[in-house]
Amino acid sequence: MAETVRAALLFTLAALAVRAPALAFVELNWDEALYWQMAGELAAGHLPYTATWDRKPPGLFALLAPFHIAGGGSVLALRLGTALLVAATALGLRTIGRHLLPGVPAAGMLAGLAYVMLSMRGVGDGTNGELLLAPFAVGGIALALAARGHGLALGAGVLAGAALLVKQVALAEAAVAGLVLLRTPRLLPAFALGGVLPVALAAGIYAAAGQLGLLLGALGAAGEAGATGLNLEGMRDGLATYAIAIAAALAGLVALAWRRTWPAAAVLGAWLAAVAAMLLLLGRFADHMMIQLAPHLALGVAALVAQARRRWVHGVAMLALLGWSLHAPLRAAGEALWQRHVNGVAHWGDRTATIAAMLRPRLEGEHDLFVASRMLGLYRETGTRPPTRFPFVPHLWSGYAPVDGAAEMARILAARPGFVVVDDLWLPGAASPSGAQAEVLAHLHAVLAQGYVQEARIGRFISRGGGFIGGGVGATVFRRADR
Repeated sequence: MAETVRAALLFTLAALAVRAPALAFVELNWDEALYWQMAGELAAGHLPYTATWDRKPPGLFALLAPFHIAGGGSVLALRLGTALLVAATALGLRTIGRHLLPGVPAAGMLAGLAYVMLSMRGVGDGTNGELLLAPFAVGGIALALAARGHGLALGAGVLAGAALLVKQVALAEAAVAGLVLLRTPRLLPAFALGGVLPVALAAGIYAAAGQLGLLLGALGAAGEAGATGLNLEGMRDGLATYAIAIAAALAGLVALAWRRTWPAAAVLGAWLAAVAAMLLLLGRFADHMMIQLAPHLALGVAALVAQARRRWVHGVAMLALLGWSLHAPLRAAGEALWQRHVNGVAHWGDRTATIAAMLRPRLEGEHDLFVASRMLGLYRETGTRPPTRFPFVPHLWSGYAPVDGAAEMARILAARPGFVVVDDLWLPGAASPSGAQAEVLAHLHAVLAQGYVQEARIGRFISRGGGFIGGGVGATVFRRADR
């Protein structure tokens, strides 16, 4: 027990340190901004989907709600909560490593530390759903490996079911846990029962509140989104982002097979196949989806590094992985802090903080702002509330959200908010929208042209080393003409 506590403390400190660069920004990506908004509403007593709508399962918002309560809705609370969840995943990977490679004591710790570092790679600095489901999905596999009786099998199922209530793609890891339990088929019913319990609990809560249809509609919308065609360019970029870790993990898998460590090779191979199949079956791809591979990659990297018995080799490998994972976020945070504190450019690199500082003293009431932008964090930073149940603007033309997008946009703008913030991609002439999107944006453009004036434009923050810091799309602030 003492050894486990020490490992948990080490992973927590490592996660807090590794994820510290994200604290330089209050800007949230639009997924995590929506998650945080809905977590706050749940903390205030509103079931998910009643005040704000999304098609993610309710467990995601329930998981974040305690951090929202503890931190008063601050970005710091979100970042610290994410670090704790990353540490919990690392602890689960330590357990898996010790089960799969019992003759290599360092494998579990190496896997946990590797995951902490990989969690910041690419877009991992945000609170993405893949990071949130990981503690439960990894824990489910860990308990399945340890299960010799019905109790742990039931626990594995509960964790697998909880992961599915965070994000449905956790079905991949649930399948791996089920495959592990095939070695003892009599435990499968307990595992299945455990998987049903979290879902039944959520359904019971919504049924008791008379909102079961709302829950089923939101969950069904995830399937209705349908395949939009694989984003091959995005998938290529995602693979390139993790290329070194993928190569090392595959080498680790080969090393396990070469040494005839068949149980470990089988579990890691099945895990890789399950996640890859899930990504392909979705029929669509976003960069954050690659984060779901991080626990598997961490185990593969650990399996490779652990082949060297000398500890200094382990240390060098972990330092190399740390540098590879952190160089981009450290550069971004360092340049932002330099620009702010040395060059005196307040909020440099943070569009949300820049616009919030401009608008905060001028807003009149909690519904005086409409954010037609991915910067949903502006509501939080300005103390305002979304004037719609569908603040994630693409939902208005998605086809799967339960809303007439054009009518909802007209209703929002009929209230004449004092300020409107619009992504530059959605300005007139910036793109050629079609279908429902064209209809929704036509309402927005018409109202802006008739009753608003351009107040400011916040573009991308260009880095000295090339590329940009913060969001990749600029935004324009419009002020109502009579203000």
